[in-house]
Amino acid sequence: MFAGDAVMWDPVGRRFVADYSSTPEGGKDYLSAEQAMETVQKTMHKQGVIDPVAVWKSDRTGYFAVCSAFNAKKETVVGVGVGATEAESKVHGLEQLRKAGAVTGLFIAHRYESYGKDYTPDTPPLIDLNTSPVENEEISSLSPDGRLALSTAHSRGWKLQRLDLVDIQTFEPLMELGTPTTLYGSIIWSEDGKRFAFFGEERAWGDTSVYFLEDGKYQPVTLPEREKFPDPELELKPDEHVFKTTNDAVRPKAWLKSGDLEIEHVVAVMLDKDNEKIATVEAIATMTIHFDDAKVATITSVAQATTRKPIEHDLVPKAPAAKPGL
Repeated sequence: MFAGDAVMWDPVGRRFVADYSSTPEGGKDYLSAEQAMETVQKTMHKQGVIDPVAVWKSDRTGYFAVCSAFNAKKETVVGVGVGATEAESKVHGLEQLRKAGAVTGLFIAHRYESYGKDYTPDTPPLIDLNTSPVENEEISSLSPDGRLALSTAHSRGWKLQRLDLVDIQTFEPLMELGTPTTLYGSIIWSEDGKRFAFFGEERAWGDTSVYFLEDGKYQPVTLPEREKFPDPELELKPDEHVFKTTNDAVRPKAWLKSGDLEIEHVVAVMLDKDNEKIATVEAIATMTIHFDDAKVATITSVAQATTRKPIEHDLVPKAPAAKPGL
């Protein structure tokens, strides 16, 4: 008997179960690859999965990353990466997904360490990845050359994420993006990959930051102050008032071939009149931002667009609910 690990995938529910040797031979969690596969299969069946798919089984010592993505047909692609380090396992996992035709939705669902039959007393002990605050990672917003990406790391036990620009050939973090309260993030790249705009969102608010490649590193470039951006035109009618603002975001739209950046100031509101909610309005001020040789940003053009949707009210009053017992 030798140590091992195994992973099975539920193709319907898009979930996995993994089991592995977290201790070398003689430890309490030592098991063979066949035992690991038997355990995950039983667990899948207990969860109601009829036809789970065995995607990985090995007797190797190292770090492992369970990865998934979608191919061009929107089918799920699953792979397990292995390496001598955690970073190597993630790089290997994403390589397998690409070879299988993955194009979107790159996701590192789980990371673990396992001891195999190649383990010797001289092998350095593996770091327990269960002690890491990171539970899983989304890989998105790949650069034009496919080397860099936005990594959104979801933490165990708390809702905040960490967003980093990473080199996915080494998984070395290059810079942290956003703020501690940023919930979602995305990147718009210039065609040559030498500029990017990061959009960080919170619940009803979002902002943009811009970075230029300089001497091999991306450096922040200052945009005009948000207060100086033109206000989106809500086109209020007489006696209408803003009851509630549901969104206020400054988001990047596209990099132009000239090197200018199109950026949108989006405001969504609910209107009322005579104490009655009457419509929702989304107004967008689209600006062109020009950067001179000294990287000073100026607004060169503005276009306005407004979309209005009336709120439908019930014309027939609802009957009162019957009282209990009547």
